[in-house]
Amino acid sequence: MKKILLYIVVLISIPFLVVTFFKVDNFEVKEVKLNYLSNIIVYDKMVSKSLFEYYGDDISLIPMSTADENINLSKYLYEMIDEIRVIVGNELNLDNDEIEKIWICDLVDRFMVMCNDEDKLRYVKSLYNEFLDKRNKLVQGNMRLVILVAKEFNINESIFMDCIQYGNMGLMRAVDKFNPSFNTIFTTYAYMWIKQFIMKYVYNLIYPYYASHM
Repeated sequence: MKKILLYIVVLISIPFLVVTFFKVDNFEVKEVKLNYLSNIIVYDKMVSKSLFEYYGDDISLIPMSTADENINLSKYLYEMIDEIRVIVGNELNLDNDEIEKIWICDLVDRFMVMCNDEDKLRYVKSLYNEFLDKRNKLVQGNMRLVILVAKEFNINESIFMDCIQYGNMGLMRAVDKFNPSFNTIFTTYAYMWIKQFIMKYVYNLIYPYYASHM
């Protein structure tokens, strides 16, 4: 009987000894528990939100471009692209058909490697950096259009974000190819490119051979 009572006393005293040994008071224990619970709540919220919801939160912070901003920016970018293509085309001996098939970023990269004139390099580089700033503003202001086009496909949520990424590529391609003489607004022209890039991605998942010849 004495051994049983001694065993019970030892079991009861162990927690108090441990707390005393590590000098952890009741307040610190409560604080640790609260921090642990708050981390669990935050983690649960992160898991419950999808990638699209995070993307939507980021997009909502970017102001949407107005019609006047689209017109002014698209015309300004067209003039800058045209000037870059003239300089690069003359330097690399490329005709208009060849230049039209090359992305503006690849065209500038090729120019930077092959051109030896430092003044031209410096001017094209500054012009291209300004172009990137203006293009990013136009693209970011129209990212909601990409989401609207992607929703038209009624695709699985697992590839929805991939479609948005391809749609953004189509939007950037629309910026490079837009010409104010088309007698259409930029968003209408961009809609066709966005849809084409998303369609090519979706068809590539279903019919790889057909998509490679689009």
